[in-house]
Amino acid sequence: MIRIAVLILILVFVCAVYVLHAKMEEDEEKSGNDIIDDMIKNNVIDEIAKGKDRG
Repeated sequence: MIRIAVLILILVFVCAVYVLHAKMEEDEEKSGNDIIDDMIKNNVIDEIAKGKDRG
């Protein structure tokens, strides 16, 4: 009986880690898309492509 309880707890822990990892990847992807959208709005990508680096 104790073995089953331990196995269930391990399974719950593994599932929780998987869900957190998936959520972090989703947030990371949204963040990257927002950065690219901001660069497009500010014409940064066009300027870099033309060789006019702001840095």
